[in-house]
Amino acid sequence: VIESIRTAKPFGRSYATSKKLLWEGNLGTGSFTLNEDIRNYDKILFYCTDDTNRYMSGQIYDVETLKKFKESGKYFNINTQLEGTYWYVSLGDDFRTFVMQSENSRVRIVFGVND
Repeated sequence: VIESIRTAKPFGRSYATSKKLLWEGNLGTGSFTLNEDIRNYDKILFYCTDDTNRYMSGQIYDVETLKKFKESGKYFNINTQLEGTYWYVSLGDDFRTFVMQSENSRVRIVFGVND
């Protein structure tokens, strides 16, 4: 499954959209830092699983929305698509580090996407 996500076209489109792998792992707790600043992209795509790695889902955010979350100082959830799971983070000053505040799932892959 991970390999098919890594190589699939973003949103099933074969035109005008590119994605770049910014982080990959199997993180059950803690913070993670992307390879690049999120401001280099239009969107950030998070793939998360439940704690057993049995169920996976994707969550996409416009970078402008992530910047607004940062400005507000509020935590936000990067794993909203799997019922009963969450991964609340804040965005670091470097615009690369996501600082975990509370979680009950796992982060697996993060892509930067340009339209």
